[in-house]
Formats: sequence, structure tokens, C-alpha cells
Amino acid sequence: MNNHSSTLTVSWQGKPGHHLKTKLCGFMRPKCHPIFFCSNINSADVVRLNIYSAFLVCAMKFQCFIAMFFIVFVDCLVRYMYKLIKKRMRSAYRYSDIRPILQLGEEEIGWLGLYAYIQVLKRKESQHKQLLSLLRCELAHKIHKSEPLPSQLKYAVDASHSSLMWKIKY
Repeated sequence: MNNHSSTLTVSWQGKPGHHLKTKLCGFMRPKCHPIFFCSNINSADVVRLNIYSAFLVCAMKFQCFIAMFFIVFVDCLVRYMYKLIKKRMRSAYRYSDIRPILQLGEEEIGWLGLYAYIQVLKRKESQHKQLLSLLRCELAHKIHKSEPLPSQLKYAVDASHSSLMWKIKY
């Protein structure tokens, strides 16, 4: 992540969009000092350059926030699915004599979730370049690159075993 992301902290509680707007407006406030836009000091070209430069940095901060927002969102979905699977399997105990067993850990479910998002988003790679980079980084932390990919995961993500993704137009 570049330096701009480290200077923008936005609350995820309540209304993150409102918090982002407030932060970005707060970021713009000092950039709008009259000295940058005064035609007595600056040429018309420099005034326009100063305005454009302020918007560029603000847009970079916005882009970093959006990418981090979606990383947090995907991570929440992965954790939700893991917890929901465990909960549903525990509740199955109450209704039958069959005792379902989940032999997957949260790391594997997380890896599968991240991999699925990467596969879908890479079809529009130019639109999701930064997000894909972050997702790939998260994926690398789930299963270290020095270790071979377990055969169970290879089977699950092998396109020849599931053509569902390629039949759906999006």
C-alpha cells in the first residue's frame, strides 16, 4: 500500500461512506488555502495545477480506502461463511443421529474464498488492479508460497471440476 493510505483512517462503524466524505473534506481543507489560488501570486495555469494536484492526492486516498474497504468486506464474508458452516453443522446434531464433521479449518475456507474472488475479479483486471494485488497478498498469507498447495485445494479450484463460473455471464 502506498504512503497515502497510511494517512487516512476512516471509521468502519456506522456509516463508513459518511466518515470517508468527512475525512476527505477535512483533507481538502488545508489544501484550499488562498495562497494556492490567488491570481496576484500565481498564474492561471498554476492555480489550475494546484487544484488538480489537490484532487489527485484526494483521489489516491479515496482509492486506497475503497480497496481496503473491499478487503475488509471479503475477509468478513470469509469469516461469516466459516462460522455459519460450523453453526449449521452443530444444529444438525439436534435433528438427526448423523454427526456431521467439518474437516476444514478457517484458513482453508479463507483461502478458497480469496481464491474465488481473485478468479472473478481478474476477468476485469484493469478495473480491479489494486484490489487484486491486496487479495493476492492476503491469499499468500493463508498458505505460504514455500509450501505446496494441498491437493484438496487444488481439486476444488481446478476449472475442470467446476465450470459454474464460466457459464455465468457477468
